[in-house]
Amino acid sequence: MKSLLLRTLAVYTGLVSLAAAADWPQFRGPGGLATSADKDVPVTWSSSQGLLWKTELPGAGTSSPILVGSRIFLTAYTKSSGMLEDLQRLVVCLNRTDGKILWQTKMPTKQPEQDKIREGHGYASATPVSDEKSVYVFFGKSGVFALDLAGKILWQADVGEGLSGWGSAASPILHGNLVIVNAGVESESLVAFNKATGKEVWRVRGIKESWNTPILVKTPEGGTELVVAIMGKVLGFDPDKGT
Repeated sequence: MKSLLLRTLAVYTGLVSLAAAADWPQFRGPGGLATSADKDVPVTWSSSQGLLWKTELPGAGTSSPILVGSRIFLTAYTKSSGMLEDLQRLVVCLNRTDGKILWQTKMPTKQPEQDKIREGHGYASATPVSDEKSVYVFFGKSGVFALDLAGKILWQADVGEGLSGWGSAASPILHGNLVIVNAGVESESLVAFNKATGKEVWRVRGIKESWNTPILVKTPEGGTELVVAIMGKVLGFDPDKGT
């Protein structure tokens, strides 16, 4: 499955119209809706057609890149000797214009990690999220991290020690001053942290058999619900309180 892992980042002329394209700050873009407002983009790309630049990354990964202003952020991982003990996770920042790597930050990894993950998506699968001031990333049992836009780690918070044969892949989302993470694998929990301090604000138990990224949904009454799927059910919560 190694062929599925992202080792090179390529940007195409229609995908990123540099000066004009809107930010894409989280998994599936603004609001998690997988919808772009950009118009007249090409629908055919190849290694020779429409390519703006191509950059070799420092490691493999299956997170989606996010676009914030003039920068691109994504995650990656390496195993220098091929041994799990040498597992190293990275947050990588690139210049959106030319693909130059501006910085890469090595992230603390808690051991022991699982040695096999089904479907081969690896150890850097959750897409980062940004509020244009910080970048927030999730690395399973190693926790949730906040970094500033220069790559400095601001805080780390734990969500649990659990592992799964499927690995961990749910991406963090933001709501107001909260970072919200589906930690169904690590602690069968949905957890919200203060995005400035990393302090836990609320936790919902009973999130079992759940690997999806939560989504914020506007109600007809004008409110907002936090929606997440578990085995056989779809659950809705007050995103401010976790109720």
